[in-house]
Amino acid sequence: MQIIKLNAIDSTNDYLKHQQSEKILENFTIVTALEQTNGKGQMGAKWYAEKHKNLIMSVFVKEVISSNEEVFLLNIATSVALKEVLVFFKLDSISIKWPNDIMAGKKKICGILIENVFKHDKSIHSIIGIGLNVNQKDFERLPNATSIINEKHIELNTDEILYKVLEILKNKLDLIKTNQTVLWNEYYEALFLKNKLIAFEDVYGNRFMAIINSISKEGKINLLLENDIVKSFEIKEVRYLY
Repeated sequence: MQIIKLNAIDSTNDYLKHQQSEKILENFTIVTALEQTNGKGQMGAKWYAEKHKNLIMSVFVKEVISSNEEVFLLNIATSVALKEVLVFFKLDSISIKWPNDIMAGKKKICGILIENVFKHDKSIHSIIGIGLNVNQKDFERLPNATSIINEKHIELNTDEILYKVLEILKNKLDLIKTNQTVLWNEYYEALFLKNKLIAFEDVYGNRFMAIINSISKEGKINLLLENDIVKSFEIKEVRYLY
């Protein structure tokens, strides 16, 4: 395991992608940064983080998944790992909002962005980006965000959290090869607002009520509508209204 610590970078994910294109990276190479100037979220969204206040990191992994059908398992393993980390640090009401946002109550505390490269030899290299709000108090531009300090009123050392993330993440990634059922069960158990009638909005602005029925192996959300029909949605085809 190699850990690269940077003062500032545009994106830790982009840094690892560049390193991967230039040389052979050791499996589980990690890069962290005190400041990220062009952080990315799902589907091109921006990830804003106050410098020196949060855990900003990316992890390069290979030979963890072996097919396109297993890609969503990386999201599951990473999200259940981050949930377990936050529970370890005594945070309450931690859940996973599909596909992989980590919630404290009804506010987002951690974002995950996973990017995969399919190699000519059919192997898959992945970069797992994690942005965890730790000691940042002000989220003026992100009213639905929170942090560890806002939830627990204590300041934590980001390095201490980093090593706990790496420990638990590695254990969860190992389950992809040894016990995927455990991962799926942990993910379902942690789903945000599961078993509740929730308001959603699709990409056309249509609003409707539904209950989360299941998550497909490809990562689609299957919603049970009020007419008892189950409808599937891709990421960004539907959003929660809560």
